[in-house]
Amino acid sequence: MDMPSMLLGMEMEDAKKILDGNKIVYVVNEIQGKKDAGILTVPRIIRVLESKSGGLEITITHFSSPI
Repeated sequence: MDMPSMLLGMEMEDAKKILDGNKIVYVVNEIQGKKDAGILTVPRIIRVLESKSGGLEITITHFSSPI
């Protein structure tokens, strides 16, 4: 399984351990609405793209609880 598909749905904290452990360069983009922001506390990866520079572009959003 390749790295981008392996990261999908993962909590960002867990993904950081894998990415940093493998010395993978990444950028995180965050999407979060204002409504219900107080209960949306679990950041999960919803999109991973490989960048032209060889790193990863990761998009996260917040959920109210673990999936």
